Amino acid sequence: MFHTISSRVSSPQLRLSLTKSLIPCALSIPLSRCCSMNPSRYFHTCFSSDNYSGVHPAVLQKLHQKNQEIPFAPAYSDHKQEVERSLRQRVFDNEGLDVWMVGIGTAANVLGIRTCLRSNYESVICASQSHIRVHELNCMELFSGAQVIEVPVDTETGGKIQIEQVRKILVPERDCHSTRPRVLSLTSPTEFGSVYTMHELKAFSELCKQYDMFLHLDGARFANAVAAMGGINAAVEIGKYIDVLSFGGTKNGMMGAEAVVFMNHPHRTPFHLDEFERIRKQGLQLFSKTRFLTYQFEALLEDDLWLKLGEKSNRYAKEIASAITELNSPLVSLHTPLETNQIFARVRRDLVTALNEEFKFYTWEELDDGYNIIRLVTSSEIPQDVVNVFIEKLQSLVKTLSTQKQ
Repeated sequence: MFHTISSRVSSPQLRLSLTKSLIPCALSIPLSRCCSMNPSRYFHTCFSSDNYSGVHPAVLQKLHQKNQEIPFAPAYSDHKQEVERSLRQRVFDNEGLDVWMVGIGTAANVLGIRTCLRSNYESVICASQSHIRVHELNCMELFSGAQVIEVPVDTETGGKIQIEQVRKILVPERDCHSTRPRVLSLTSPTEFGSVYTMHELKAFSELCKQYDMFLHLDGARFANAVAAMGGINAAVEIGKYIDVLSFGGTKNGMMGAEAVVFMNHPHRTPFHLDEFERIRKQGLQLFSKTRFLTYQFEALLEDDLWLKLGEKSNRYAKEIASAITELNSPLVSLHTPLETNQIFARVRRDLVTALNEEFKFYTWEELDDGYNIIRLVTSSEIPQDVVNVFIEKLQSLVKTLSTQKQ
């Protein structure tokens, strides 16, 4: 640190003065504080979100490889033939699907749904905790003109919409004083980490067909959902029931890439699919050098790496959840059943404070009884050692705090 700062100062006298003043300041910083200032340590102790994780080496290697092989190409060419082939033949077993690249999850959701809308007097049904309702500003309403109709969800249902809730919105038939529902948007895994079962997806699909609607799936953590449902065969089955998928990459080892996948089932093609290029341009998502978004998917689709990473992050979460259960302590317990890579735990507030000194995570809710609901999200890019250290620290703190209260 001293060399970096002092080397930028031209005056030898000022450089010496700076060095003398910096050394005492640095020595006064605790060692633990110095470690926390290290970006790599901050990442390794972070369970806040899989958005915080780094980029998988295979993605970086693919980008470097393609940059060498194809140094020049038309600015807006997707180079998506290989990705489409993998999705059509391996992931979804659907030769008719189309895929388009965008840079962020909000765009994947908004542009994918916008393509299904016939007019701006239509509406989108979604969960009250869904990203398009809570975490994506009013992008859906602003860009599409559609009304967003929220369905109340809670932890008891794992954040999942119940089909009867949707049916009540659709029946009786809505007249000209109300918007016409055109899209049902589900999130799997949900914001509480739960996964819609095949039976549920099939039922929603049939309901959408009955009311001339499209079924959109926000798959920001699609790899985690597919891994939890049994693997690649689950992806094929899911693809039969949904019409549009926001296929997440950023949370699963990519630098920043998402895909909008249109399944194009017979007689179920979104209204404006032939205009998606213009919709994407209008939505500020037509990047120059778009091919470098595509290459990231190409890297993770090879040998089903995308799915292996989902399985890995799910396994990490299972290890932590199992450790919490085995503690059998009043200080900490699982708040919701674990299905994917999001752990929701009920933790006494002093334990939350102690854990927060070394590990970063979100407090989801502060309860009145001295407990917090916290969320821990595991990423495939976290080393196994870090998961082990977290478990050991949790066990140690529970033991210490339990003794102090006796």
